[in-house]
Amino acid sequence: MQLTISETVVEMIHEKMREDTRLVLDFDDGVGPFSKQSIVH
Repeated sequence: MQLTISETVVEMIHEKMREDTRLVLDFDDGVGPFSKQSIVH
């Protein structure tokens, strides 16, 4: 699987993230590495 993120979106993400922030991508397909219960919003 290949995920392409535009430079505009990357800039928007960097503006909102702090140094100690981790970005977790979840595709909400129920199959991914993280169950809905394991992710704290």
